[in-house]
Amino acid sequence: MMTTIALKRIQSRTFSFKEWLNAKNGLFSACAGEQVSNRVVLKVGNALAAFLVAVGSAETSAVMCTVALAWFAMAAISLRKEGGLS
Repeated sequence: MMTTIALKRIQSRTFSFKEWLNAKNGLFSACAGEQVSNRVVLKVGNALAAFLVAVGSAETSAVMCTVALAWFAMAAISLRKEGGLS
């Protein structure tokens, strides 16, 4: 019985996180003028972080800059598949 209760709690937490990912983000939706989900906001944040690391490391390390640019490219491709970039 204890295992069943614990499993139900884990499933409900996972379900609520999935709901949150698919929910509309009020701030970005107001700025963009169309509905933007929390999932897209997180992906945009990921792409922004990758771009900032690439720009910040451009003068210090060519290898780190290349890695960050690859990270940025993967984030942009992920956004393009999601529909976050038109």
